[in-house]
Amino acid sequence: MVALDENYAIIVGKCSKVKLPYLMKYERLENSPLDNAIFQYVGVYPAEKDYVDWSDNRPNHSKISTSQLWGGGGCPHCGAAFGLCMCNCGQIFCANGEKEVVCPGCNETLYFNDEADGADFDITRARG
Repeated sequence: MVALDENYAIIVGKCSKVKLPYLMKYERLENSPLDNAIFQYVGVYPAEKDYVDWSDNRPNHSKISTSQLWGGGGCPHCGAAFGLCMCNCGQIFCANGEKEVVCPGCNETLYFNDEADGADFDITRARG
């Protein structure tokens, strides 16, 4: 098992327009219990194509529920308003309110409607 810094939740996304990665950083709120910590949005940072080459490719099974994440931001590459969309393949990506978006991970066409269901979902945490 690979250790994570429990004070931060880092989420790796990929721009749906230019296919470049970005990192969304969340910081654990003070006095937040480790077993169900709440993380506040800190910022989003662009990465380049070679980010994957420099990353640790060992399997990572550490998940976090979106109910533990407060706040969020858009895409630093294309300026899309939403940076925390997720495909069935697990890829996190950006969207700007379009009804139809192509996942930059698996190329599946995803359809969004105007009614958010508000359901929480688990996403993989990156090591930072």
